[in-house]
Amino acid sequence: MASIKRFFIRDKRLHPAWRAFLFLIVYAVVLIIAQASVGVIYWLMRGGFRPEEMAPGAIPLPPYVMAAMGLVGFLAALFVAYIFRRFLDGKSFKSLGFEFRIGWIGEIA
Repeated sequence: MASIKRFFIRDKRLHPAWRAFLFLIVYAVVLIIAQASVGVIYWLMRGGFRPEEMAPGAIPLPPYVMAAMGLVGFLAALFVAYIFRRFLDGKSFKSLGFEFRIGWIGEIA
């Protein structure tokens, strides 16, 4: 029993390998939902598609939709990292180095 517990739990937290695996699964689910939402919004704004346009890859997406999907992917990663950091690790998001303070834009440039 102790070896099974050690396989999943280390230092009173979920083993880092399992944490990374769980992160990837949750991130994939959040990413699919978020990017599908962007696709549905584009579909609704466009007024729907004709049946012949429904094949995968039939319609090239405009650059602004691709940019929106990239931004959504980035925000999904930040969201899942925040949730994992807050509830699974019990640490703050600031411990990763994400702290916004006066003059933070100057540090980027």
